[in-house]
Amino acid sequence: DIGRTGEKSALISSEEGADASWSARVTIRPYSRYKLTGWIKTENLKATTGRGAQFSIQGTENRSRAITGDNDWTEINLEFDSDSMDSVQINCLYGGWGFATGKAWFDDISLTLLSTTELKPEAIIDASKKGEPISEYIYGQFIEHLGRCIYGGIWAEMLEDRKFWHPVDESFDADAEAGNPYRVIRNSPWRIIGPEGCVKMVKENSYVGEQTPQITLEQAGEAAGIVQSELALIEGKEYVGRVVLAGDSSAAPVKVSLVWGKMLHERDSITINDLSDEYKKFGFEFTAKASTD
Repeated sequence: DIGRTGEKSALISSEEGADASWSARVTIRPYSRYKLTGWIKTENLKATTGRGAQFSIQGTENRSRAITGDNDWTEINLEFDSDSMDSVQINCLYGGWGFATGKAWFDDISLTLLSTTELKPEAIIDASKKGEPISEYIYGQFIEHLGRCIYGGIWAEMLEDRKFWHPVDESFDADAEAGNPYRVIRNSPWRIIGPEGCVKMVKENSYVGEQTPQITLEQAGEAAGIVQSELALIEGKEYVGRVVLAGDSSAAPVKVSLVWGKMLHERDSITINDLSDEYKKFGFEFTAKASTD
């Protein structure tokens, strides 16, 4: 309950030694100069392997002077250039690249724009000049999985987690995660349809990777399986694919469907009857009769 202008402030303390911080990320303008101002109060603050109490900009060499010992509220300033950054993480550092002991309070932190450069990007295109032909190997270069540039980008494959890296279970709520571009990083995008416990992951005789989903039904006439939603379809387009299956012959028939509506006729399907203990590949071609988002 200590504050410079109010009743609260951010406190960091340690008796054994710590390298800690309070942090906040803020939006800034690129190619601008800023002044960071804050107030620090210390009590018996000793720098062991660190510097003391100070401010810094994460990921850069920008840091303020550090204070130690016993200090009443002291104004600390730090000016820096944003370069190409459009956001920065501001750190209230305790220790700072090493340990410190004692107490440090941080309060009344502000960020002021001092100057900025107005960017006026300009491109000149001479349409009368013909460039070099684009190589057929243009996509043979090294490229990283930046955001959705591969999955959902230049790669035509529409299904996520085709080889079941993530276990297919009830931990993924497709409706709650709809629209989240990074939803499949944490969980499988596949949902279970059917009675409880009908789908489990097995490691024995896995087709690829460490695990494969196994669908088991206890009663004749039941139906179960797995489904992946959020596929963007275009009316009239053909979609080709394959599924690899193994199982008891009594589990046949197996139906694979591309669904674009809630009615039974709003889908294209194939039926597979040839099941055996050995994995087999079955190809399919579907035509969408409607477009979906």
